[in-house]
Amino acid sequence: MRRNDTTVSSFFYVLTAIATSVFMLSRNLEDFAKWSTLALEWLIRCGPPLLFAFAYPRFLFADSVPRLRQRNAAALYGVGAASTTVLFAVFSTPFWNNSVRDVDVYLPVALMDLAILIVFLVSAVSLLLRNRSSLAGVASFLFWPYWILLALEHVGRWFQDSNLHAAYYFLCFVNPALLVFAAGTLWYRRTVAHGFALLALVGVPWLYWDVIKGNGYSNVWLMFNLPEKFFARPLYVVPAILAVGLTGFAVAVASTRLLPSRWHWGKYPLSERTWPAIALCLILLAIWLGHSVLPYRIPGAVDL
Repeated sequence: MRRNDTTVSSFFYVLTAIATSVFMLSRNLEDFAKWSTLALEWLIRCGPPLLFAFAYPRFLFADSVPRLRQRNAAALYGVGAASTTVLFAVFSTPFWNNSVRDVDVYLPVALMDLAILIVFLVSAVSLLLRNRSSLAGVASFLFWPYWILLALEHVGRWFQDSNLHAAYYFLCFVNPALLVFAAGTLWYRRTVAHGFALLALVGVPWLYWDVIKGNGYSNVWLMFNLPEKFFARPLYVVPAILAVGLTGFAVAVASTRLLPSRWHWGKYPLSERTWPAIALCLILLAIWLGHSVLPYRIPGAVDL
């Protein structure tokens, strides 16, 4: 794989992770919140763990790393993903029984979050600058506890009160971390990286039902028809569109990169082409836009 293809894939995986994580945070902010509030919230809460997930492959896949460390890491993250998914489903439903959102535990949880965020940030910076960090093992162990706390603190009332639906939502909430991990892994294990990026397919049904198929009251494209002097446009509108478009692009890129190298289109292998993913993404957005805005109306005027 050419180096520039690796760079392009890595960049768009990171961009998709940012868009989807911003969208998830924006859904739980008040409509009158400002972009600066959303940016600061994302930078503090999601920035350090995602930066660590991007840098972690330097600790995991370096040439000097024994295979045992990689097997142990795979087991740790497999158990962590399964256990935190179950715990989230138990503690997040019903919404009003979510104890992490109680005022009484806010300060202890906030202090715990701050300590973990510092570990993530220090470890990530050390890995990126020196390719080593004494805190990398600790940070990797703390990743799943922090991610479930983040999900519990920012989960909204907009998913159904069912454990199965909550478990699926948490898997979607993990997608940004998987994408940045894939972006960092590209320089070491190409197939493994694109395989992790392809897991973004998990979030496609959720994006379809919650964003694309939305009715006349939740149609994100129609929100642009609202006169701003009378109505506040929800903060999640732009991140929602970016999340859908970039997720489709990331899945298409991962699928293309995993094609056999013997399949050629012109001079280069099809697996090194990026234009099919771009074309698919633009077609998806065009169809979605056309279906959403025709005929012209404001949100709620026509129930789709």
